[in-house]
Amino acid sequence: MRGFRSVISVFKTGFQDTEFRALLYLSIFVLIAGSLFYYYFEPWSFVDSMFFAVVTLTTVGYGDPFIPSTTLTKVFTMGYILLGVGLILAFITKVAQIVERGVRD
Repeated sequence: MRGFRSVISVFKTGFQDTEFRALLYLSIFVLIAGSLFYYYFEPWSFVDSMFFAVVTLTTVGYGDPFIPSTTLTKVFTMGYILLGVGLILAFITKVAQIVERGVRD
């Protein structure tokens, strides 16, 4: 329960920060946009599309059977990774800064 409270505390503090809110909303938008793209252009369910989007942008890469199968989705994925990984990294960095500030205070 303590871990959950810590996450809530980080988000409460984060929402007071304009950069945190912007990065959070952009990250959510990019994940949903990518999920919708894969849902419409690949023969995947929405959950599979969302899973692929999250695994790709967090660079986890489970080696799943979800591999873009058309030229369009392969090209999209290249751009999606270049844009999205940096965005997710910026958001995670911002969360780490908030956590560090909370530990020091």
